[in-house]
Amino acid sequence: MMCSEAEQNCPFIPNADKKFSTPYEDPKSSDGSGTEQKVYGQRFAEILRETLYLFSIIKK
Repeated sequence: MMCSEAEQNCPFIPNADKKFSTPYEDPKSSDGSGTEQKVYGQRFAEILRETLYLFSIIKK
């Protein structure tokens, strides 16, 4: 899982069996704005929801 910027710039992940794209905006744009905690918290929650969903549908 990676931010949208990394998805575009690092499309190859060595030794990965599968790759699932779950793009999200990097919260670093909020650094120094006074809203960092809120933005990082929202992004964490978004990534958590998407990861749990992905794990629920992956079958080996």
